[in-house]
Amino acid sequence: MNDRKRFVGWLGRAGACLLVAAGIGGAAQAADYPERDISAVIPFSPGGGTDTVARAIANLAEQELGRSIIIQNKPGATGATATEYVHQQPADGYTLLMAAENQNLYRTTGLSQLSFHDFEPILLAAEAYPLIVVQNDARWKTISELLGEIDKSPKSLKVMNTGPVGISGVVTAMLGKSFNLVPYKGEGLGLAGLLGGHVDAAIVSMGAARQYVETGKLKVLAVVANEKVAKFPDWPVLGKERPEYQKYLPWGPYYGVYVKKGTPQPVVAKLQAAFKKAWSTDKFQKFLEANSIFPLGLSGEAALKYQNRWESVTNWLLFEVKAASDPSAFGIPKI
Repeated sequence: MNDRKRFVGWLGRAGACLLVAAGIGGAAQAADYPERDISAVIPFSPGGGTDTVARAIANLAEQELGRSIIIQNKPGATGATATEYVHQQPADGYTLLMAAENQNLYRTTGLSQLSFHDFEPILLAAEAYPLIVVQNDARWKTISELLGEIDKSPKSLKVMNTGPVGISGVVTAMLGKSFNLVPYKGEGLGLAGLLGGHVDAAIVSMGAARQYVETGKLKVLAVVANEKVAKFPDWPVLGKERPEYQKYLPWGPYYGVYVKKGTPQPVVAKLQAAFKKAWSTDKFQKFLEANSIFPLGLSGEAALKYQNRWESVTNWLLFEVKAASDPSAFGIPKI
């Protein structure tokens, strides 16, 4: 019995030593990190909204980290190619995923078995409001006129579409109308199609369309929001023009920085501190304002709460219009 007590006591002391050692090791890991340059993977081609935001904040965060953040663009499968690549890398903080919101929809749309639940948010930096735009001389003066026409003649209007989990795909699902969706590989190409008369309307981020609106080439039929944007008070908003859509709003793309789940918490904390400081700079805030993107600055529980609400609202919306499979099969609650 005495031997057994001594053995149990030894196990307790050994366990305590291991815990202390783990704590010391974690602290040392945080103190040493990063010991080399960091890779940041963007799931889309250069020049788009995600790419622009990612590069702006990465350039500032690397100054805080003391190492270069080397950007890689890995487009494909609405971002799933890059997401799966990052998930295959070690969970050590040396491969970042700098993504938009699309990963919330992968499972229900069959693009990938991965989702943001397989990653830990470092920072949700910003969000954007989509615009529904048409050529400035188009016959529709309001969003109700456009939707009314499609009610009378389904499939008669061509709308650019960047895929089922892109901005245009989700908003057309939200509108619940029978548009003739024309595929494009990105917002820029879709806007070019609209300006060239190949489609009747485009649904894109505010930053992508703003210059064309301000130069009189396009007009805004609706901001996909419930409240007017202070900087653009003359632009109509969907929730006020068509109250039946208020339950889905506010809704829009957002931009974040992630690491693979399992990354040591001291490393996560160091990355969060660096990116939050970068986010707080006047330079980054002015960048957001200039690009019609709105600041979030969320990490930890606040980031998870925001992300989970977005995931629930959007997946159930797509399910209702038969653009996604049953979210409950993936444990996504209906809020």
